[in-house]
Amino acid sequence: MFDYFLREFEQQIGFSSGTFSYDDQGVKTATEVVSENSTTYQTRSSYLTQVELFLNQLVNVILEVASVGQFFSDGKPRWTGNVEDVELSVHFDDGVFIDKDKQRADEMQLVAAGIMPKLEYLKRNFGLSEEDAQKWLAQVNNEQPDFSQGAFQEPIDGDSNEV
Repeated sequence: MFDYFLREFEQQIGFSSGTFSYDDQGVKTATEVVSENSTTYQTRSSYLTQVELFLNQLVNVILEVASVGQFFSDGKPRWTGNVEDVELSVHFDDGVFIDKDKQRADEMQLVAAGIMPKLEYLKRNFGLSEEDAQKWLAQVNNEQPDFSQGAFQEPIDGDSNEV
């Protein structure tokens, strides 16, 4: 009887069947979880869209208030930029809904195919800033052997080390 109410509750709040009730199906991959819990995933995605919109509006309001000096005892604004010029990016970790290993492997294939830049791969999969990812790529490039044309040619006139 209790299971019936749990299943009814799941349906009413937009979660997939089995979210709160126990079924002995063992451990699942992230891909299986997404396919079996599509209702839950859609509900979550909808909520995240609303939360992202709210966060963007909240930051804009904070910046607007910070730009009005009258709100502060010294009469000076705390922020002087243009709110329209501010670009916000909110990233929600998808946790159980994304198979991180599969995503990383898929993106590595895109890099190998020349479809995704290495810089973007490093930023997305290792959480590096643009600057750190560029440094990392520069270091990797410096460690590569020189296979350019002429790298294996004999020295020309007087450049020889012969004694």
